[in-house]
Formats: sequence, C-alpha cells, structure tokens
Amino acid sequence: NIVGGVDPGKKGKTIHGVPVFNHVSEIEADVSVIFVPGPKAAEAIQEAVDAGIETIFINTEGIPLHDLAKIDFCNSRVIGPNSPGLINVGENMLGIFPYEYFKKGKVGIISRSSTLTYEVANVLSRAGLGVSSAVGIGADQIIGSDYFDLIREFAEDPNTEVVVIVGEIGGTKEEELAKVLTDFPKPIYSYVVGKSAPEERQMGHAGAIIAYGRGSYESKIEALSIISIIVEDLYSLPDLIRNPPPEEPEEPEEVKKEEPKKPAKKKSKKPAKKPKKSSKKPSKKPAKKPKKLAKKKPAKKPKKPAKKPKKPAKKPKKPAKKKPAKKKNPKKS
Repeated sequence: NIVGGVDPGKKGKTIHGVPVFNHVSEIEADVSVIFVPGPKAAEAIQEAVDAGIETIFINTEGIPLHDLAKIDFCNSRVIGPNSPGLINVGENMLGIFPYEYFKKGKVGIISRSSTLTYEVANVLSRAGLGVSSAVGIGADQIIGSDYFDLIREFAEDPNTEVVVIVGEIGGTKEEELAKVLTDFPKPIYSYVVGKSAPEERQMGHAGAIIAYGRGSYESKIEALSIISIIVEDLYSLPDLIRNPPPEEPEEPEEVKKEEPKKPAKKKSKKPAKKPKKSSKKPSKKPAKKPKKLAKKKPAKKPKKPAKKPKKPAKKPKKPAKKKPAKKKNPKKS
C-alpha cells in the first residue's frame, strides 16, 4: 500500500488519493521508491535513510558519483540507482514495471536492465510459464545490492522454482556472482546481451561499457556457465526451462580433465629431483681434482727427471777412450 508521497512545499495535497508530505520523517513507511532527478537524488536518498526507511529503491539514473559517495546508508538496504524496482506478480509492485507483460508463474527474474526485464517477462508469460517475482539491481556504475544479495531471496521463495539472470556487458557483477554462488537449490538460466558491442564505448546505461579489458561478453558467459545454463537466444528460453539439458554428462568430462593432471604432476616431480642431485655431485668432485693435479703434481715431476739424464751422459764417455788403447799394444808384440 502507498501511504504517502514527499514533495517539499506541497504538504496537504493528494494525488490519486495519496497524501503528500514535506518530509519523509512525517510518514510511517518501511519502503521508499525515489524518482527525484539526478542532481537532487542524493539529498532525497539521505533523507530516506535518516528517516529509518529499511529498503530504498532508486529509480533515478545518472546520479553523480561524488554525490553517492557522500551518503551514509547506515542500516538501510538500497537497490539501484537506475533500478526499475520490484514486482511480486499478482500481489504488489514498487517501481515502473509494465504489469501487462507479467503473468503469474514460477520463474523469478533478476536483472541489470529495466527493458530487458520486461522483454524476458513477456516471453515467459506468452509461453505460459509466467513470472513469480522480478527485481532490477540497477545499471549504473555504482549500485547498492547486487546479484548475490538478491538472488538469495529467490532461494527462499516458495513461489519461485526457476531463476533467470539477465546480464549485460560492463562491470564485473556477473563474474563476482559466479565466484561466490555455490549450491543454489534451484535451476538458474543466464541471458547476457552485448555480444557485438565494441570496446571503450558506452552502450545505453552508464555501466554498460567494456573498459580496461573488463566486462566483456565472453568473460561473463565463461563465468556464468559455471553456475547456470547459458541462453543464447531469448526466445528459446521457455523450451530450455521445460526441457533442461542433462547435467550428468558434463560431470565426467570435468573429472577426466582433472585426473590426467594429477599423475602428470607426480611424474614430473620425481625425475626433476634426481637430475638435480646427480648434477650437483659430479660438479663438485671433478671440479676439485683436476685443479690439484694440474697445478701441483705435473709441475714438480718433470723437473726431477730432467736432472737425472745428465749424469749418465758423462759416464759412457770415459770407458770409450781407455779400453781400445790397451788392446792394440799386445797384438803388435
């Protein structure tokens, strides 16, 4: 139920039976939806926080970043900026959803884009599957609650049997979700737009830009494929939900890839240690021996035999002269 609206200076008026007040603190409410234009949006958000509003949906797009940085959110839960809000089909709505696109069903939608949320809901409703609830996390560069904060609400919702994540290029919200989300009790389907978007160019939303190598279509598909079933064609989503692809054949493929890696590491470690030991031992022993032999032993030995052959060279000269002289005299006589 809408209990009141705030527009400073217009207290006492009514719009469609809803009373208007000057300040948020004059109204007893649990949730606030902010439509104030960007230059004044930060003041309206801070006023709602100071009034003790528990949940704040910010529909405004393009709020200056330095204004958002000054807000002290305290214990308030913020969804947005640039969020279409929340709709529980057949029960209530907070925001700007075209309710004619939403028919009661069992599929929950969590999205960054407002218009993509409406399109996905329309496809599901026309196919007879319908929507249980839909929420937009916001498409600005800086937002409050993200995918992980809000997808847990669908896990506990008895009216939701399947969850559809709608993502787009830019930022790393989808990649961050894939890192932390484990053991989700319900099937998840992911649809990402921006496959052909060029880099370094903003596409519609402030956060829809591939910059510094982050936020590409390929990186989001790679991350979300770990936790969900990828939907390449939006109009094939109803058939995928009714006939989901088998999950069992995917598990043995991952096991087969991991098994050969383990023996490969063990084999590579054992031979890697042996050559290191053998290379150290021969390098130390032969390195010391040739140095001692080359300097000390061969240098002293050739000097001693060089002196000895000189002495025997003098002895054979003396007997060669005396012996033939004695033999000649007796023959003549």
